[in-house]
Amino acid sequence: MFFLLNQLRKLLKAFNKDATPAQIAGGFMLGSILGLIPKFNLFGFILMALILLIRVNISMSIVGMALFSALGFFTDLLIEGLGYGILNLGFLHGLWTFLYNLPIVPWTAFNNSMVMGNLIFGLILAFPVYKGMSWFVVYYRNNVKDKIMKWKFMQVLMASKVYQWYEKVAG
Repeated sequence: MFFLLNQLRKLLKAFNKDATPAQIAGGFMLGSILGLIPKFNLFGFILMALILLIRVNISMSIVGMALFSALGFFTDLLIEGLGYGILNLGFLHGLWTFLYNLPIVPWTAFNNSMVMGNLIFGLILAFPVYKGMSWFVVYYRNNVKDKIMKWKFMQVLMASKVYQWYEKVAG
């Protein structure tokens, strides 16, 4: 429960001027790619390390990963066909053989049609997801934030002793 409250607090804090739109969008984009690919291979570990090493919003990475993991559930059949098609392009067989014979590259599981399809799909979506989230953050801050803060629910939540105690403990 506290993990969810903490993530929600960080998410709201990021949207309300704590992080730049680029940091929020970058975290969401990397999380979306991580959400699409299987997590326990070298690609997944590289993306997790990248999220932790560069200055992106980790809460938005978690949100992006959760949303795109759910999306991946519905698109896996189409994406596997994409990966299978890419892996079976005749002129790339030499490249795939060369990469597979390298010492570390097979740990990426690139030769799995699901991994390849989701990686390509995630890379295709990376720029639109980044630009869309950047636009959304700016739009939210300029047009929506003040309206949400005027809601009675938000005013009661911010004034509650539980919220003030939580802010003090988490803070």
